[in-house]
Amino acid sequence: MMIINMLHTLHSASLHVGLKSFAPSGYPANGFRKYWLLLVVVAFSLTASAQQGGGTIKGSILDSRTNEPVAGASVVLVKEKTGTVSDLTGAFSVTAKSFPVTLLINYLGYKIQELEIYEYSEPITVFLNEDLNLLNEVVVVAYGTQKRKEITGSVASVPQVVLSQAKSSFDNVLGGTVPGVHVTQSSGQPGATSSVRIRGSNSITGGNEPLYVIDGFVVYNDNNFSSTGSTSGKGTSKSDAGLNVLATINPADIESIEILKDASATAIYGTRGANGVVLITSKKGTKGTNRIHLQTSTGWQNASKTLDLLNGSEWASLYNDILASQGKPASFDVNKVDSYDWQSEALRKGKVQDYQLSFSGGDEKTRYAVSGGYFTQDGIVLNTDFKRYAFRINLDRELSKRFRIGVNAIGSAATQNGLSALNDNNNRVNTWFSVLRTPPVLPIYGNDGGYNYANPYTEEVIRGITPNAIGDLVNTISETKTGRILGNFYAEYIIIPSLKAKVNVGADVLNTKQNYFAPFTTWGGFKTDGFASVGAKLVNSWQAEFTLNYEKQLSKNHSIGVLAGYTTQRTDVESAQAIATNFLNDKTTFNSLQSASTSALPYSDAATSIVKSYLGRVNYSYLDRYHLTTTLRADGSSRFGPNNHWAYFPSIGVSWNVNEEAFLCDFTTLSNLQWRLSTGTVGNQEIGDYMYEGRYIPANYSFAGVIATGYVSANKANKDLKWEKTTHFARQGHKKIWL
Repeated sequence: MMIINMLHTLHSASLHVGLKSFAPSGYPANGFRKYWLLLVVVAFSLTASAQQGGGTIKGSILDSRTNEPVAGASVVLVKEKTGTVSDLTGAFSVTAKSFPVTLLINYLGYKIQELEIYEYSEPITVFLNEDLNLLNEVVVVAYGTQKRKEITGSVASVPQVVLSQAKSSFDNVLGGTVPGVHVTQSSGQPGATSSVRIRGSNSITGGNEPLYVIDGFVVYNDNNFSSTGSTSGKGTSKSDAGLNVLATINPADIESIEILKDASATAIYGTRGANGVVLITSKKGTKGTNRIHLQTSTGWQNASKTLDLLNGSEWASLYNDILASQGKPASFDVNKVDSYDWQSEALRKGKVQDYQLSFSGGDEKTRYAVSGGYFTQDGIVLNTDFKRYAFRINLDRELSKRFRIGVNAIGSAATQNGLSALNDNNNRVNTWFSVLRTPPVLPIYGNDGGYNYANPYTEEVIRGITPNAIGDLVNTISETKTGRILGNFYAEYIIIPSLKAKVNVGADVLNTKQNYFAPFTTWGGFKTDGFASVGAKLVNSWQAEFTLNYEKQLSKNHSIGVLAGYTTQRTDVESAQAIATNFLNDKTTFNSLQSASTSALPYSDAATSIVKSYLGRVNYSYLDRYHLTTTLRADGSSRFGPNNHWAYFPSIGVSWNVNEEAFLCDFTTLSNLQWRLSTGTVGNQEIGDYMYEGRYIPANYSFAGVIATGYVSANKANKDLKWEKTTHFARQGHKKIWL
């Protein structure tokens, strides 16, 4: 496999601007409206360092107060997104591909430590400082917030320093930084899809991706969304890329990410909580001075290691051996063979640029945040890249002491150019494999300076040519364009001091267009005199939530919180495609399918899914150290048979802050100790739409040599098709103790 050295940043700049009123002595303070001064403080940081070779970094992690080893601490190479954990003696070892590197050391109960290492010669010692306020930290949970010390389920927060490293897509930085979360990219192509697993896979036949919730809105997340041929994943073209739907979200707009792992935390999402939940909170305006923030970064990526392939002489010697085994004379003088490096010709140094500009501020009643961003990444393979334009608007307004409203909107326009998928009889997976399989004795270019289409070592010759792998990369068009707007409006009213009502209504609109064209000189269009396809997919999802939240300190020792709500969400998906082959020329590419002499039947598809839910949660705390949480959700889904539309998903969890007990007060070596126990049932509805109904699909059949189109059964009706349920039981402890 090829190892990619990602984003060695050579230039970065940041700009912070504060806007303040300014007036001569005695001039009214509100003179800011007519007279104001823009004070600009520019801080540019230019760093240029020669990339050094990699190596193994060894060290140990100790508590700064006791000098005792810290076992189980997370040690992450931030840019490489790999890491390890310290052993029982606090020792760790990680391998860096190149220096400099950034090490992120994290352990519950301690402050996060970030180290910049420019060179390494001897083991390092890292001292962690206690974070005494950690348990009082307020974190985002389903439909609200809680103090970390009161949480009975498993909730992990992604460190802010890790989020700041995300450029293409935020999901790429989750793996290796949060325990129990594993991320696998489908390929190294820019903007490629990724697979996220929280505590492993839960289903054999259903989906295993977690649920993503942005500012309370359950967003559309389907790894096949860029396959515009159908909602079931049938693609319109031979594109091998696949755009990551999460890459349409600008990571720079994210304030925090919490990951819910067990049933106590996820059961309140019922049918969609089996695979874990990722809660995302976007950045918002804050009270205070108006601020302008400009951040730029530029870097390059390259293949730090390539595949060790045969050179011309080695390939010629092997070819002569094959001829000899067939009783034929040698074809090459191995000492007089020219060698051509097709792999190096197909690779390049990819430029990565990121520009982010934001405005934020507010007063006692109004807060705002507006931002825009541009990100572009050139792949290390020719003709592969990813571009994204993004914007964000946030406005919160307190209309009275009891009534508050707000609006959040994020949008993006993304374009991905990827490789061409082949999957032909010669085991070419995509155009990159064609590069690797081309004999190194073949010249890349002909005498006229154009691509060399002569290959005497293959029988795949049509009209006197064989596709040139480099020309294939350059001349094939495989692009996916996506526009997305995600927005929600909320209104919050305090009925009485302890009771709050909230309405949250939003929509997620995702529009995708996929174009593909392979001329007859490429493998994608070689046998069909050119191949072109166009496709489009439109996803409309809207959601409405109505919740009541009651929180009351009943007495000095007792407190309670009750949540009740109703939600509904509808998702409509429409798609269409058209394919044509046998083109007279390549000039019109995919823009004139009617000029082809052969066209496939057009294809279209549509699907609608609806989820309606009732939910409830009760939180109870005693003495601020014994905590109980119980949840119940009733979900009704259109994806299941009429006999099983509805299902119920309960959970219960308890936690005990042991370190706050009186009998442990004299244990100075004990900083914090929390014990949790939870169980619950969650569901999975990711089976596709209309699976309970009897379905028929079009098919062709030959009657006396005449092709006729009819319908065949795709699956039988099953009115009893029901939920896939998963029951969790978790016993956990978080401690920092030395005996």
